[in-house]
Amino acid sequence: PPPFAAYVAVGLRGLLTLAAPLAVMLAVFAPLITRCVYGWGRFGANSLAATLPVVAIQGGGLALDAAVYFLLFASFARRDAGAKLPLALVLAAVNIPLAFLWSRGFGLAGLAAAHVAGSAAALGWYARRAARRAGAVPWRPAVAAAAQAGGLTLAAALAVRACLPAGALTGRFSGGASWAWLALALAMTAAITLGLARRLAPGLAAGVRAAFAGAPPPPLPAPLAAPMEAL
Repeated sequence: PPPFAAYVAVGLRGLLTLAAPLAVMLAVFAPLITRCVYGWGRFGANSLAATLPVVAIQGGGLALDAAVYFLLFASFARRDAGAKLPLALVLAAVNIPLAFLWSRGFGLAGLAAAHVAGSAAALGWYARRAARRAGAVPWRPAVAAAAQAGGLTLAAALAVRACLPAGALTGRFSGGASWAWLALALAMTAAITLGLARRLAPGLAAGVRAAFAGAPPPPLPAPLAAPMEAL
């Protein structure tokens, strides 16, 4: 029903407004994040070089994964379980062949890229399906908000990364020093992004607040409403 579609649209916009900046920071600061999270024991420079492309690619696709799962759960809430099998087929048709081909040329990074490509294909299927259905969720405002938030974060993250010492990105620093540089980099990126958003895209914060504020739940169908009122 239209109230439910509007409710989902607000939630999707808020979700992608937050997920897009996180995806950008995971991609841009992948070397430093990889060093901090995995850089213990025998994890050295070679391990860092092998792992960081996977973190960057998978992190960069975070918003796509978030949107796929959000829309899938929204379909279940609408009692639209028929979306599950076609979605699985789309994911398999894209992910499996690309994983086989790209892993041969790019190793683990190819597997990560195949997963991201599968999520993008799933969202494309959702968009095409929504265009043919009445009362579909309006997804364009969510995509526009994600593009704005991601673009502002990318500009801020690249500026901050250019100021980091080379040792912070190559893994030459100790674990404590790496964590300190990571915390500083993320804090500076967030501060710059918020400043840019206030000036260039003030509607982003309103979209996030609306998502967290929630909305009245849609009315129950008639067969369920009477028993619930009796209870």
